[in-house]
Amino acid sequence: MVKLCEGSPGVYLEAARECVGRKAYAEGAVNAWWCVKYCEEGEPYGMSVEGMQSMIRESQAVLRKCKKHFESNRLSKTTFVYGCICRRLLWLYKNRNAMRRISEATRKKFDAGHVIGELAQRLFPDGVDASAIDADRVIDMTRVSLPFNIRQQLWLEQTDAWFRTRTVYEAAFVYDDVFAAVDILVNADGRHIAYEVKSHRSVTDTILRDCALQYYVISRSCRLDDFFIVYVDENYLDELGLTVEEVADANVDIERLFVVESVMSRILPMQDEIRAKVRECKDVLAHGEPAVKPGEQCSTPYECMFAHYCRRGADYSDGYY
Repeated sequence: MVKLCEGSPGVYLEAARECVGRKAYAEGAVNAWWCVKYCEEGEPYGMSVEGMQSMIRESQAVLRKCKKHFESNRLSKTTFVYGCICRRLLWLYKNRNAMRRISEATRKKFDAGHVIGELAQRLFPDGVDASAIDADRVIDMTRVSLPFNIRQQLWLEQTDAWFRTRTVYEAAFVYDDVFAAVDILVNADGRHIAYEVKSHRSVTDTILRDCALQYYVISRSCRLDDFFIVYVDENYLDELGLTVEEVADANVDIERLFVVESVMSRILPMQDEIRAKVRECKDVLAHGEPAVKPGEQCSTPYECMFAHYCRRGADYSDGYY
């Protein structure tokens, strides 16, 4: 875990400068950010307005210097999958995210996925969560959170510090401007094995593409000896009379809940396809909003969060505005 300082804005600024000196840029960005936020949101701390404004400017300069060293990631695993489903979905998610609508049924599926993921971690105990970040502060009764790009960089740095010697949950990597995290990365006597956890009852084409992208990104930093999907055993759930949304620690046997299936032989032949699709997704984001007619992609493989936006009555031909 990254250890961050506590104290006055001046303490944060000095810590940020020290981090830059030892090239700990993510940690430096965090401390510079908190210096700015404590100046903007907190009490004056005995400083003049001019002194506080000067400290904000200095902290912002340190923050910019740190961010120059951040990994570039225009795409993520999520946005890549969206781009494979629909070019317009990808563009809207990146540029009109506030307009998305998530149904209660979809939200329940997301929640169930989180529960399944946490249960699967118990198959590989003693791991460490690379995504666990000290990201919040309460400043004079106001809760303030770190921006996602800083949290993401900390996430990457924690993964890099741990994956060579430990089992890592949510292990994150960047390659070709794509950020991807795998649910569990096991270090077994120097062999690295990836496990992606799904709440589905089978391995679908969408899941395979998801895993193929993860391999594409992760294998550039970490040699993967195998790649497994961990998914729910439908026969066991039927035996218990439970749906995936009803699964909880108290009502299942973890050892019987999951099927663990290698997909390495299926995702390796997909790497050229993944490389081409990454280029295509980047091209979508480099242009204006794609004009794509509503169709099957609005409900398959799941309900689109922007379906209401695209069904406003316009009849677009395929292409760009």
